[in-house]
Amino acid sequence: MKQLRLQYSHFGWRGRIGLLVPSINVVMEPELNMMAPEGISVHAARLVISGASSCESYAEMSAQVAEVASRLKITDPAVMIFGCTSCGFVESAEDIRKRIQEETGAPTVTTSESAVQAMKYLNAKSIAVATPYVQFVNDEEEKWLAAEGFEVKALQGLELGEDEYHRKLIGRQPAQIAYELAVRVAKSKPDCVFISCTNFAAASMIEALEADLGIPVVTSNQASLWAALRAAGLNVRIEGYGRLMRG
Repeated sequence: MKQLRLQYSHFGWRGRIGLLVPSINVVMEPELNMMAPEGISVHAARLVISGASSCESYAEMSAQVAEVASRLKITDPAVMIFGCTSCGFVESAEDIRKRIQEETGAPTVTTSESAVQAMKYLNAKSIAVATPYVQFVNDEEEKWLAAEGFEVKALQGLELGEDEYHRKLIGRQPAQIAYELAVRVAKSKPDCVFISCTNFAAASMIEALEADLGIPVVTSNQASLWAALRAAGLNVRIEGYGRLMRG
């Protein structure tokens, strides 16, 4: 009989990330794979979300997390990520994190909590925020960030998400759109710019933005990976994606 050793793995030999993303998200997996260090693999499952961005759509998605997370247990993840920024502040990120962790037994991070931790790690007191969201989500985000102790100097969105078609358009925006929006909000002279939304491509623009603005830039996906690696006990220095990832 062949002896099979589960401790070995061709991919993810350093650690596997289990990722929960909204079904509509087409950006987070590619960006995490682009930024991830050698030996880290990303394995995703999708949460159904439909219709316009609303309290109801976020509640629908939050209700699925334990069931969908259970499908990733067999991958033996070193860490789990709940990859939706806005659901983490419209719903309770802490509750979502606890339910995923209980289901999988793996340390778990949420994007919204990761972003807050990242900006505090960078000693940001005032921030400017670029989003693709509709006004309802922007209003909720501004309240959340203020409650976390940040001075929100500017917050602008693309007003995408009033229906399913326009929600899909978020993931089709080129990273240059995030760059332009970040430059616009940075005119408020914050300590840090936060580009919010895991389906809003921005990772490839972080270095250019930090060079042009002279301040740190945090994105949802960058912060998620940073927090996940730390939760997995991997304090890895990564070049090319901003001050946060360089440590």
